[in-house]
Formats: sequence, structure tokens, C-alpha cells
Amino acid sequence: MILNVKLRIILLFCLSSLSLSAQFNWLQTAQTLAPLPFPDALPPAVMTEFSNALQVRAKFLLDTSLTRNAQAAIARAEAEVSFNNAKNDSTSAKADIDALATRLKATKSLETNTKKQQKLAEKSLANAEALLQMDSLQQAKNVKRCWQSVEKTFLALFPPAPIEKTAIETTPSADSTVVDSSRMVKNTEPEKKKTKITEKSGPVYKVYKAEEDVMLNPPQAPCVLAAQSKDEFSGEIRKETQRSEILRYTNPMLRTYMQGKTHILCETSLSSAGPAMFLNLVFIIQDPAAKKSFGGIAKNSAVILKFVDGTTLSLYTPRGDEGNFDPSGQIATFRGQYELDKSFLKKLRTTELDKIRMAWATGYEDYEVQQIDLLMRLAKCL
Repeated sequence: MILNVKLRIILLFCLSSLSLSAQFNWLQTAQTLAPLPFPDALPPAVMTEFSNALQVRAKFLLDTSLTRNAQAAIARAEAEVSFNNAKNDSTSAKADIDALATRLKATKSLETNTKKQQKLAEKSLANAEALLQMDSLQQAKNVKRCWQSVEKTFLALFPPAPIEKTAIETTPSADSTVVDSSRMVKNTEPEKKKTKITEKSGPVYKVYKAEEDVMLNPPQAPCVLAAQSKDEFSGEIRKETQRSEILRYTNPMLRTYMQGKTHILCETSLSSAGPAMFLNLVFIIQDPAAKKSFGGIAKNSAVILKFVDGTTLSLYTPRGDEGNFDPSGQIATFRGQYELDKSFLKKLRTTELDKIRMAWATGYEDYEVQQIDLLMRLAKCL
């Protein structure tokens, strides 16, 4: 009899542990939080598993907040540049400046919010990592506080939609009876009309879905060809994508001198002429001494593309360019056309670009790419 009781206890303990282990899956895969499973009764082994799962969840939340913060910072920087350029341009309309100011204010607010979310996520991860270093007794005391920290961060990053209040209909029965001390009497009152009680509802919000978040998954820009023609003699089809900005760069030592203006702006496009394909780079430099500083683009010089996975591609230009100034003599434009092997197209279509190393006549310079998926989109247009 005693042996049977012990076997039952062991069996119940094992089933309980398996059930608890299954509940931990929400920490890595679920979109909503599950309740904390009675931490005071968790066995040491299950407590360790739960602590590990908390750390995984906290790390995911920190990665999410870092991504959102970086994207918000880029949006704010672009809005700031656009606003400053319009403000310093005497031909800008007041309505345009006001619209850019409103946009800048919104991007600053978004960046502030993402920074707060990042701080919460950093604190949650620190608590989860500290929990892993504790013994089982200390874990039992602190696991609830750690779980609450992760839950708070989760709700900050993925706020739940408010519960929509619905109308409630009440229909009193016309055949209800009244109990008297001596007899049962049927209620002869006329049937009451249905009354519809509608509570005043607050605003209704759409349920948050990460896959619909434009900060995480920006919509794809349409494929636009700037030129498409057919050579009458060779029959070759010539195409060129619309030129788009890929990066901006201002040397930190020149920021005070530039007063908010961009020193170097680079636009790019892809073109094809029959089987030949080219990467076109146009550097617009606000510097009256640009030719002296950069020297131009030499014939057979290289540009090196570095992708986010660490791989690089080297392209070469068959012709040079000494650059041209605008009528004011303040802005120089350098154009480089680099031969693109067909085998490179697969790389361009599938991997984001990280940096560009540009070989100038006076030396090379590295530039951080802001539009990391631009070449991916342009490559799909050809």
C-alpha cells in the first residue's frame, strides 16, 4: 500500500514537471504572455529551465527594441536633414516647412519612445541573466520579480488591443409569475419592449501584428525604370532603373562648417545593355575644393561592396571621370559606371548592402550605407 502511494506521488511529480515544461514554450514563440506558473512550487530543475526561457525571451525583446530604435533614429535623421535644408532654402514655401517640422516632431517622439523601450528591455535582460546565476532558493524568491519585468517590457513593445465592448440585450419574460403566500398568480402586465443597453465604448484599436509593422517590414517601393529602349542596329534592349539615394555622409570634422548640410550624397542605379550590366554611382559633393580633395574617379579604379553577411564584391570602371561643378561652383558631381558580372546579380538580389569603399584618385574612403536594401530592389527590376 505504501509503495503504491509513493509510485503515485512520483508519477504526479513527473507529469507536473512535463506540464510546466510545456508551458515555457510561450516564452519563445507565443504572441501573448502566459501567467506565471506557481514559482514557489517549482522543482530546481524546472526552475532552471524556466529561468533560461526567461533569458531567451528577454534577449528577443532587447533585439526587437534595438532594431526599432535604430530605424527610428534613421527616420529622425532624415526628417531633420529635410527640415534644415528646406529652412535654409529661401525658395521653400512656408506650408512645406511646417509639414516637415511636423514630420520631424513625430519622428523625434517615436525615437524617444523606442529609447524608453530599449531601456526596459536592457533592464529585463539584466534581471534574467542575474536570475540564472542564483541558487535555487534565491531563484524562487526573485523569479516573480524577473517575470514581471519581462512582462512589462513585452507589453510595452507589443501592447494588447483594448477589449471592444458589445451591446447587451435584455428581454424580460412576459409570462413570469408572482409567488403569493396563498396561490400562484400569473403576471398580467403587458410585455415589456426589448431594451438595448449599450455601454459607452472607448476608442477601438487594431490588433498589433509584427508582420504589419512598417518599421519592421517597410513596404516595397514600386519598380520604376527611368529608361528603356531598343537599339535599331544590334537589337539590344537597354534598361536603366530610376536613380535613388543610397547614402549620405558628412565627415565629423566638417559638421560645424557644414551647418547641418550634407557633405557627400550618393545616388545609384542599375543599367543593362544586352548581356552587359552596370552599377552606376553618382556622388554629389558640396565642396568648392572637391576636385582637389578627391581628384576624381580614375580609369579602371575599383569600388568594393561589403554586404551585411561580411562578404565583398569588387567592381571596376572602364572609364574615368574628373567631375563637374554646378554654375555656383559649390557643388561637384562625379559619375562612375562599374561593370557588373551576371553572377553578382544573385548576391545583389538576396543580401543587404552594409558599406561602400570608394577608390578616389587621391585615396579610398569608406561610407556607411543607409538604404541597405536598395540594390536588392533595383536588381529585381532588371
